[in-house]
Amino acid sequence: MPNERQDNQEPKTEVETTSEQEKRRRSSDGTTPKPQQKQVKMAANSPESPEGSGGMLDRMTVIAEAIDSLQKGQKSLQSTLDSKLDKFSKEFMSSIGDKFKAMKSDFDLELGKQQAQIDTMSRTVELIIKRLDKVETTDRAEPEFPREHEHTANTVNDPELTIIATNITQLPNENIFDVATELIKSVNDAVTVVDAARLRSRRIGRPGLVKISFSNLEEKKQVLREKRKLKEKDQYKTVFLRGSKSHTERILELNARTLLREMPNGNQFRITSNGRIVKKTPRSTTLNPEPRFEHDDHDDHDPDY
Repeated sequence: MPNERQDNQEPKTEVETTSEQEKRRRSSDGTTPKPQQKQVKMAANSPESPEGSGGMLDRMTVIAEAIDSLQKGQKSLQSTLDSKLDKFSKEFMSSIGDKFKAMKSDFDLELGKQQAQIDTMSRTVELIIKRLDKVETTDRAEPEFPREHEHTANTVNDPELTIIATNITQLPNENIFDVATELIKSVNDAVTVVDAARLRSRRIGRPGLVKISFSNLEEKKQVLREKRKLKEKDQYKTVFLRGSKSHTERILELNARTLLREMPNGNQFRITSNGRIVKKTPRSTTLNPEPRFEHDDHDDHDPDY
């Protein structure tokens, strides 16, 4: 029977696995074989497997390195940007500083020129003052213009009592006191001449100025009010009378005329007989013109008349 059972069995494979042999052995011993647990092969990419764990670590390392590289690049970019901003700021401030320095240099140069001119003018004024003081001292010590009639009152040098006559014909060996007396009588017979003196001429071919003094201020004013009567006399048509001024007043008037000539619009102004500078008007130049002596009838280089 055992042989028949073996004959009826299907042919077995020549090679049996170890597990099948173990099952058969246990079955023959009367024990029930336990099912063997299946071993599941973990995928290579599984994080639980050693090989999967190593791959994930590599990837995390790559990511960390990439992040670190990005951070370094960001820091480098920030450093470059800060460096360029600092450089631009320095260049900008340096450019502004250079421009301000150049501007300040120009201002300083211009101010230096103006200061030099002011210093020059100051020195000139000081020299003029010194020369004036010297001239006044010399005049007190020894009169520059001798007069034919010396009076103790010395009224010819008193501007309050003296007038100036221009364009009086100068003759050799003339008696200037008599000439002045005759001239004043043509204006007012009641006025008496106290003293007279001819100043030295400062221009070739032009007679010197004549200073005529009176006993009081009222007589002087009366002669000046009636001076236009000279135009009625043929021999005195070109003679003009004006009030005398002190040395200081003449210097100031001379300086004022010089400034007016140098000013761009100086010809639009005039100097009145009392020394004021006023603007010319059509009325003043046509209806009541100023005398020419204020600009032309006196010697600009003679401040001592």
